[in-house]
Amino acid sequence: MEKRKIDNKGFSLIELIVAVIIIAIISGGSIMAFGSVFSNKVTAACEAIQDGLKQARVDALGLENKNIDAVTYTKSDVYAKFYHKDSAIYIDVCTTAGGTESVLHSRMICSDGHSLKFYENYDDAAAVKTIDNSYTDTYGVRIYFKKSTGGVAGAELSASSAKDKIDCIKVVGPSGETKEVVLVKITGRSYLG
Repeated sequence: MEKRKIDNKGFSLIELIVAVIIIAIISGGSIMAFGSVFSNKVTAACEAIQDGLKQARVDALGLENKNIDAVTYTKSDVYAKFYHKDSAIYIDVCTTAGGTESVLHSRMICSDGHSLKFYENYDDAAAVKTIDNSYTDTYGVRIYFKKSTGGVAGAELSASSAKDKIDCIKVVGPSGETKEVVLVKITGRSYLG
């Protein structure tokens, strides 16, 4: 009986190509899955903003409007307040009934690495206010709603600001992905843009 000599020189070109293709498919799928994690966090932040605005609108519909100082629009005693604290961005539904601010509902929108940009007239050129991890103003951005219609009555961007118009809030993720919440001023409702 004759023993055959086994010729074992390594992989053939076809075997190498197949292995490279399999590795590329697996790594491409994992990169896409990893990217969707960030996108899901931005979407979740937008949904948290929508929930907070909806709650503030509903609570405002239950209170009477009043004029505040020299501001030319009417506000209810209920508003949505956006601010940064403890490495996260929050939305609180607050009331000033009784003269002091009290929080009715509080919800974390997103963690550090994200930012909120507030726009007037959907103008992408420049945000009128940005809240991110460098934001230190405890006042935050306040959006007021009208009791009569539930529409947006106005916004305050700082304790000293007068009337400001906010109709778009963009959430920017750590990798630059963005999604926006658009406010309809007449009805006070919001939708994902």
